[in-house]
Amino acid sequence: MDLTIALEALTEDAGRWHELSEVLDAASKTAATLTATDVQLSWAAVDSGLLDVYSRAVSTISSRLGEGRVETDLIGTTLIEVRDAYAASDERARATYAGMWTPRE
Repeated sequence: MDLTIALEALTEDAGRWHELSEVLDAASKTAATLTATDVQLSWAAVDSGLLDVYSRAVSTISSRLGEGRVETDLIGTTLIEVRDAYAASDERARATYAGMWTPRE
């Protein structure tokens, strides 16, 4: 695989991870709005503990989606850093070895 193609693939993959991060962020924010009252759930929601369970579930889901957003964003950022490191390494090697030999025809 050509280095240019590999660098493009890293860029594309990073973009996908960043897009996923945005989707998870939106889902986390939406999940956090899914509140309910005892009237909306059931007449026995408070006495049975349903309201507390529901509230904890919504909070947990929103939190996990937020954590996923952070992690997927980090993956995308790391892929960009790897891409940049490869590109810099290739440029350094090219500068170091430029003119040291001439390929035969």
